[in-house]
Amino acid sequence: MEDFFPILIGFLVVTAVLGSIVGSIVMDKRRTRRLEEVAAELQLQFFPDVTRLGSEMSGKFPLSHQLLSFKLASVGRGRRCRNMLFGDAGGMELAIFDYQYTTGSGKNSSTKRQSVMYMSKAGHNFPHFMLRPEWFLDKFGSMLGLQDINFKEHPQFSAAFVLQGQDEDAVRHMFTTDLMNYLMKHQSMTIEAYGDKMIFYRQNTRVSAAEVRAFMQDGFELFGKLVEAANNA
Repeated sequence: MEDFFPILIGFLVVTAVLGSIVGSIVMDKRRTRRLEEVAAELQLQFFPDVTRLGSEMSGKFPLSHQLLSFKLASVGRGRRCRNMLFGDAGGMELAIFDYQYTTGSGKNSSTKRQSVMYMSKAGHNFPHFMLRPEWFLDKFGSMLGLQDINFKEHPQFSAAFVLQGQDEDAVRHMFTTDLMNYLMKHQSMTIEAYGDKMIFYRQNTRVSAAEVRAFMQDGFELFGKLVEAANNA
């Protein structure tokens, strides 16, 4: 009888783990199916697993060349792109996709999953910058000399975000008071842009199929604000 309890506990643990894995697979398939339906409604192409398309991606998808120039594509390991809605809207190339990567190792490893929107429209020229919410540890980064472009005239913005850019003067000119005020109302956004391209996402947050349209609208509005700021710089 004493031997029965360890066996029972082991069985329950294995059953729970298997149940969790199966449940995750079922939920992922359901998510893919619903996002495919949204893509059809929006008249966009849909690719459930872009990372497996290999050479078929070349020259056709943002991840083939353009996305590799963004910092996001170099963070962590096990980087994977799935459930891509891809197409054109009003002359703008866009893609919305699930993106994940893993940082750390062993017990300290952490996998981030988020919905990312990519947008590109010829004729614009953003300086290369990255903006993200500021974390507590970023204060120590500043002490160590890591770049964080701050604005004395807008201390609330500087306290809320980390802003980095290759050409600091160009970034400062682009970040007008109007743009900073807009971003203060959307402090969860992480944004990276260069040339005529932009990506934005909310750290470790995936949007549901029902939220895709609102996510797209956020992206269009943000892109428009960046264009306006760049034109007024």
